Amino acid sequence: MRTIAWNCQGAGKASTVRALKELIRESNPDIVFLSETKIKSPKINKICDRLKFVDSWCVDSNGKSGGLALFWRLGVELEVVFSDKNMIVALVFSDPPEAPWLLFVIYGPYQRSKRKKFWELLENMVSSFSGPWVVIGDFNCIKRAKEKCGGRVVAESSVNCLKDFMMNTGSIDLGFIGPSFTWSNRGGRL
Repeated sequence: MRTIAWNCQGAGKASTVRALKELIRESNPDIVFLSETKIKSPKINKICDRLKFVDSWCVDSNGKSGGLALFWRLGVELEVVFSDKNMIVALVFSDPPEAPWLLFVIYGPYQRSKRKKFWELLENMVSSFSGPWVVIGDFNCIKRAKEKCGGRVVAESSVNCLKDFMMNTGSIDLGFIGPSFTWSNRGGRL
């Protein structure tokens, strides 16, 4: 099952929708997760239709910030079981259908003061599920200082939330495809 997670920084822009259509054409994903959509459900539903996905789940933005969207294709049996401003959690029924797995698509809190509570909630949800699971998205958190380039020095407590989660749940970092650094606070994208 192919899945894409993208912090699109505004799904309402025509250029973003064009880029998303091209990404979908190239990789043919079954599930697409967008974070920082900065729009509300009526527009997400229109995007879902334009992209020819069968269904979607949306967490509305708060003004011009936040917002999550999950799209899935015909043939993907998916049931959203939880959502809030930082995550959507879905049971995915695949082969065999009687062995569902949990998909966590997340946009981690950017405020350091909210990260510990977020990672504890995620850890509790993972620990209460006996089957397989996967977490994808924009964590707004790193495991080690070398995963960040420039800007303020990363506080050790900020790194510990993700490291603790991974250690406590037995998580494995599957890596990613794409550039190592894609964003800078000084001038936008790299």
